[in-house]
Amino acid sequence: MKERITFFCTLLLVNSSFAMAPNIVIIVTDDQGWGDVGYHTAAGQVPIQTPNMDGFLAKGIRLEKFYATPVCSITRSCLLTGRNTIRTATGNNRGLDLSEHIMPQTFKAAGYQTYMCGKWHLGGWANNTNTTTLNGTTFAVKQEGDAYLPHNRGWDIHYGQYGGAINYFTHRTSDPGLNNAVDWWLNGATQNETTDLQGNGGHSTDLLADKAVSLIQNRDPSKPILLYLAFNAVHAGVSAPTAYITKYQNLGVTNLARRTLSAAVDCMDVAMGRVLAALDTAGIANNTVVFFMSDNGGNEPTGSINDPLRGTKNQDSYDGGNIHTLAAIRWPGVLATNVISNQYVWVGDIFPTLCAATAVTALGTKPFDGLNLWPALLSINSGNPNGPQRPSTLVTSVTKPAALNTFTDPVLGGSKMFKLIRTKGTPASNELFNMTDDPYETMDLAANAVYATIITTLTTPITSITPENYPPNFGEAPKTQSVQQGGSITLYAPFTSYGKIPSVQWRKNTTPINGATSYYQIANAGVNVNGVFMATLTLNNLNSTNTANYTVIASSANGSTTSTAGTLTIIKPFSTQNDGLPDSWKIANGIDPSISSAINGPLGDIDKDGRNNLLEYAFNTNPQLHEKDPVRGASVTKAGDGLKYFEISYPRRIGAIDLMDTVEMSNDITTWPSPGVTSETVSIVANPDGITETVTVRVLPTLASNARMFVRVRVTSQ
Repeated sequence: MKERITFFCTLLLVNSSFAMAPNIVIIVTDDQGWGDVGYHTAAGQVPIQTPNMDGFLAKGIRLEKFYATPVCSITRSCLLTGRNTIRTATGNNRGLDLSEHIMPQTFKAAGYQTYMCGKWHLGGWANNTNTTTLNGTTFAVKQEGDAYLPHNRGWDIHYGQYGGAINYFTHRTSDPGLNNAVDWWLNGATQNETTDLQGNGGHSTDLLADKAVSLIQNRDPSKPILLYLAFNAVHAGVSAPTAYITKYQNLGVTNLARRTLSAAVDCMDVAMGRVLAALDTAGIANNTVVFFMSDNGGNEPTGSINDPLRGTKNQDSYDGGNIHTLAAIRWPGVLATNVISNQYVWVGDIFPTLCAATAVTALGTKPFDGLNLWPALLSINSGNPNGPQRPSTLVTSVTKPAALNTFTDPVLGGSKMFKLIRTKGTPASNELFNMTDDPYETMDLAANAVYATIITTLTTPITSITPENYPPNFGEAPKTQSVQQGGSITLYAPFTSYGKIPSVQWRKNTTPINGATSYYQIANAGVNVNGVFMATLTLNNLNSTNTANYTVIASSANGSTTSTAGTLTIIKPFSTQNDGLPDSWKIANGIDPSISSAINGPLGDIDKDGRNNLLEYAFNTNPQLHEKDPVRGASVTKAGDGLKYFEISYPRRIGAIDLMDTVEMSNDITTWPSPGVTSETVSIVANPDGITETVTVRVLPTLASNARMFVRVRVTSQ
């Protein structure tokens, strides 16, 4: 197979007149049903006006036997990995494991600019919906960290949502557990886009198209692009601008849900047209392969129509609502046009097929489940609309896997496409349909013994797909903080361990802590959350020896993972910071008494005199009680002139050596005399900590040893 792929890729590039590798645009709609497009208008329905979706046929191939999966996240996982989610177990509440290689990583390595606009739904922020309680405080569990987010997984730019469902105007999530938060992002930064007169955000369909057009217009023209445009329309919560809704009311759509959905599809078609027009305007349409598909079938309660196919969204693995979806592909001048094809294509075929089409080598080390169908697509034409027979069984879905392949019908004869739907269990149950003669799945043949061999043959490729064994994953580093000496703290770190019982081991500065193996399974409303755990470590009677970096190792039969480190700092009580400044004065002036000014200065404009100083330090020459004086002072006689001076030494940050120090004195921390105290520098010596240096100066006048005075060191630019 690899030799065939190389042959076709080489042939294509040799015969191509393009100087640059072809661009790729993948457009995915959300929950768009079989009848939610103009060219599939069901009997008795008002057609939805979709000239751009319909127009794929004039410029390419309409794929009438395209299969996705029943669930948004699962289809997206298959699309971007080329691998079956029976392996990866990705789902609406579990992100795509970080060890899985995805499409933008391959194309970015090949020199492509990688852009994504729209719905991610493969993990990260949107899956952190669980909560737990520690020490009486309830907080969110971060089970999947930022590494799961699209801009950290190969996309140069991601703009859009992370989760499964949002309000089209406000962009607030309707996913449970996320408290109606804004789910609209640009490379990890929340976007609050309010563009209409009601204060709502811009309609998501329009905004996604705006961004896609902008990326095309502002791309580096010397490099090809991979653009993934994943609309959230027409997922539940369907809405559309008023003008579109009014249009379908005037066209006679009486059912309110159908009217709104028709309007949303029309709006999306217009948006899609703007993106396709941007390719024309940029002069790259003829060097761009464009793929269009829906992620699964339509949700009929929200207005979709899947007729005449059987089923609605979330209803097993029948064709209508789940896995048989709209799709088309175009590449003007390379692929055939005006062809309606019954070539069987699975969503997982797209990645390997696009690699072959563009002569890009896939970099993932795990094997594709999808096939390279580029040779088959190249062979399609008006005289051969279906191309060659798919060389192996098409397997899709997860909860109830479906497998399709061609067999000779033992009853009716002839070569027919059969579909097996396998329900997991002990024993498993099967449904079998002859999709050639019964495309609407009205007659289950599984009970007929003459079809037993076909059932067995279709079962094997399902059961032979082996789930991956992923090691545990930490959503974040152990949560730590600065704690007062003598206090207590519970460190915690959330992690996932799917399918295998975990164990944990805490470490302090890489050394295992004896007996520190505590963890528990997260539970919401008393129900354990699948695969999500919390490792905990409680430390009591804290002292300076507890200051350290803490990590935790989570292990299971699938392997071990070490968290990144969390740093715990133990601070002394307020009265022993030993920086020469009274705690009462610090508190009165808004300074945290637990901060040691002797090391951590500057204190800012401590005397509130408004002078433009870079740094200010103040130290007590006669410390009281627990105040340790960082200013060392003594009366000295200067040999040269016989005058008595007060010689002081004070710490400052290394790097201030190019600045000028002015030394002043006061018997009140808030009232300072005018500048001009005579002083001269004796020495500047770097301290062993590598952070501070000690400056020694002589100052007039001499002070009595019991005088309570403050020395202010003002560091100003020269």
